[in-house]
Amino acid sequence: MTPFKNLYGRDPPLILKGITIPSRVESINQLQQEHGEILKELKMNFCKAQDQNQTQTNKHRREVEYQVGD
Repeated sequence: MTPFKNLYGRDPPLILKGITIPSRVESINQLQQEHGEILKELKMNFCKAQDQNQTQTNKHRREVEYQVGD
């Protein structure tokens, strides 16, 4: 179960990458553009969080070399 489903009791809404073919309806084009911007921001924030987690985790690690028989 995802954290979203645990909290809200349903699956999160799908945010799909927009189709490159423009629609005749301007509001659809605007909606696709907004979804594309949201996806970019989510990806950027996800990568930033991963980098921060990796940095924090690696602070407590040290390089260890083992010899035969250790």
